[in-house]
Amino acid sequence: MTQMTPYDAVLVLARQLAPTEQARLAAALIGVPSEPTQTDAPARWPSLTPEVQQLLAGKTAHDFDVPPDGTPEDARALVRSWAEEDADATEEEGESWEDVLRSLDANRFSARRLFPEMLTT
Repeated sequence: MTQMTPYDAVLVLARQLAPTEQARLAAALIGVPSEPTQTDAPARWPSLTPEVQQLLAGKTAHDFDVPPDGTPEDARALVRSWAEEDADATEEEGESWEDVLRSLDANRFSARRLFPEMLTT
């Protein structure tokens, strides 16, 4: 028993088509370019307006590289301020993570609990 390659399988199926369908298939295959061309690029962006496509046509990835604003010290200070905000937020009153998990279990339509280890209060 010999195994049929995908190419041979496609040929068998193509031969089973009606002559008009074979002609359509041949025309479609002949019309496929072997290499992508510059005119093919906008087809990847069908939802962009022609003006935007025109703006992007001459751009490269390097055109979109923006050098960072500020210094490494500025970045460190920003991260520290975020950490301080997070520390302040945990001291404020609000729902804890355990409260959120309990709420998820309490409001389920199913009797099966997602977090059975959590005690309901």
